[in-house]
Amino acid sequence: MTEVTPCPVLGCSFEAPINEVITHVEGSSCVDHAWKSLGYKNSDEFRGEAHHLVGKELEELGEKSRSVGSFETAIKSFERANWHYQQARLISPVHKLSLDNKYRDVLSTISEVEQEKQTQEVDDLLDEAELIAEEAYSTHLEVDPNLISKAYRQSIGTLERALMKAETDVPERIPEIKRRLQRVYLLQRSQKLSGGLREFRELVSLAREHVSEGDRAFKQRNHEAALRKYTAASQCYESMGEFFHDFTFNEPTDDPTVCDVCHRQFEQELLYWTIEFDSSLQVCPSCAQFGSEGVLPTPKETEEEHRIIIENIENISKGDIGVNWTSVPQQESSFSAERSDKNERNTQQMLIQLTGTVQQLGRIPTAEDLDEHTDFGFLEYRDEFGSIPDAVEETGFELSK
Repeated sequence: MTEVTPCPVLGCSFEAPINEVITHVEGSSCVDHAWKSLGYKNSDEFRGEAHHLVGKELEELGEKSRSVGSFETAIKSFERANWHYQQARLISPVHKLSLDNKYRDVLSTISEVEQEKQTQEVDDLLDEAELIAEEAYSTHLEVDPNLISKAYRQSIGTLERALMKAETDVPERIPEIKRRLQRVYLLQRSQKLSGGLREFRELVSLAREHVSEGDRAFKQRNHEAALRKYTAASQCYESMGEFFHDFTFNEPTDDPTVCDVCHRQFEQELLYWTIEFDSSLQVCPSCAQFGSEGVLPTPKETEEEHRIIIENIENISKGDIGVNWTSVPQQESSFSAERSDKNERNTQQMLIQLTGTVQQLGRIPTAEDLDEHTDFGFLEYRDEFGSIPDAVEETGFELSK
């Protein structure tokens, strides 16, 4: 990197490295290009000042690069700045003390930036490992276990590289890296032991698929098909109930290395995952999927889902397919049938009763039909959905309007 300096003559566009600028000034026949005209005793005075100014510019450039995390660029700028300060010191002994102090300050800054660079390299490795582990955990029970296992190994390898670097460059980060390694080891161990939970997750998905197909058949007035799908879903829910016999969700254990839900023993303390039921439970990563942010339904949720399906089966079997139909629309991201908000519960009940009314009439109901066959009446449907056709469309029916 060779820095350029402008010619000190006002209006001259020449710029080049300092020595070439001096040659340019001394080789010019123009009266303006004379050291005394420019306020300098000689070329050495100009040279010393120019080196000092270039050093300051490079120091400022280094600080800017440092502020945005471009540590390599910053270090190179600071090193070049110090070279110029050294040149100025040799040429201008009168400023030797101040330039010595400046030189030492920049050396100290270079040392700080090198430390920041090393810390950033460790942080980058930690971020990479964290991203890999979190992406794997987000699909811990849903994606091919071989792929998840590979991701955890990759995360561990990245953390081990960070640990090796920290041991030589930033030893104060070692405890944190070891904690992160312990966490991924737990993820890896839990994933290896989670075959049963993965099968449970698949069973849940199958049950939900049957329910969805049953709802669709019911809305198409294919009651036999709906009954078959609801029955298949019920069998899945029965299997879920049997699965829960080996799990507990109410009392924590005394051993911090034992999962409070599945009771598996781990080599390390389970410090990172808790879920809330009747009490706070310390769990393994796989059982943490039973929590509010997980992908597994709780026993209470599966019982409620099963109850609704049993009611559907009974109602269809008795031919009671009117307003007593109770299938609750399920969201893809949640298995919970509970609704704490009163308005939301009312909206669902309005859709349920509207579905039953359409089933009974075989057509889109009129305002009078809604007043007669539902607990809400036409005005509430209009306020909630805008129009009767819009409300019917919300239920999933595809009827000519």
